[in-house]
Amino acid sequence: MQDPVVDKIIAHVARAAAGELPEAARTAAKTFVADSLGVGIAGAGAPWRSEVLNTAMAAGGAPEAMVWGTGERLPLAAAAMVNGYQMHALEFDCVHEGAVVHAMSAVLPCLVGSAERDGGIPGDRLLRAVVAGVDVAVMARSPHPNPPPQAREGVRHVLPYPLPHCGRGGTGRDRGRWVRVVGAN
Repeated sequence: MQDPVVDKIIAHVARAAAGELPEAARTAAKTFVADSLGVGIAGAGAPWRSEVLNTAMAAGGAPEAMVWGTGERLPLAAAAMVNGYQMHALEFDCVHEGAVVHAMSAVLPCLVGSAERDGGIPGDRLLRAVVAGVDVAVMARSPHPNPPPQAREGVRHVLPYPLPHCGRGGTGRDRGRWVRVVGAN
């Protein structure tokens, strides 16, 4: 079964992978990434942050990515969860009002952690992955013209399910695939 909305999403990600981002989108993305990193670091002092960190550390695992602001090294999914919490906890993170989604809090920590784990990536590749990941999350939370039957009553998302945060249905490793997909050229 073909879905024109999903086809549109796939085409958009392919364009981002090919580097076809308008200059205005690149400029805005750079601003949002810098702002989001600052907000994420500031969130190291957020309420309940120590409890979130302790929970993430309790799971154990290989240290793959850094927790922003304090430097603990955790497995990718755990570091992404803590960094995402830090970004969102102070309520200064980016939000798309129409889709009601804080996509950058899910996407950026996973991509930065994945890049760190994999030894780094070029900045333009990371930027394209951020743009594609945020755009897909926004599109997934936007109204679908013909909602699938399994969608919750009254909820009309592009996909039959909203994209999850890292670690709940989509791990940091899953999100890291955006870096590879968008950097495929």
